[in-house]
Amino acid sequence: MASKQIKTGQAPDDAGFEETLQALETLVDTLKAENLPLEQALLAYERGMALAGRCEALLAAAQKRVAVLLEDNREGDMPGGDTYDAD
Repeated sequence: MASKQIKTGQAPDDAGFEETLQALETLVDTLKAENLPLEQALLAYERGMALAGRCEALLAAAQKRVAVLLEDNREGDMPGGDTYDAD
């Protein structure tokens, strides 16, 4: 009996957010569309959770960078000495 190959949406561990999210979406689409054997479905689910965790970590890092930039702006430490005034 031939086993089905699942589309895992492999993203390297150093992939950026967009590539990792695309891999996760591919994996979710595969899980929805195919009737996988239990063991393959579990492996795909585990991979999906790892990809989701990577996406969360990348978003958290981006949020931290934005927070630092906003704080620097409040303190007047923007590159070039400029500050952003929303008013």
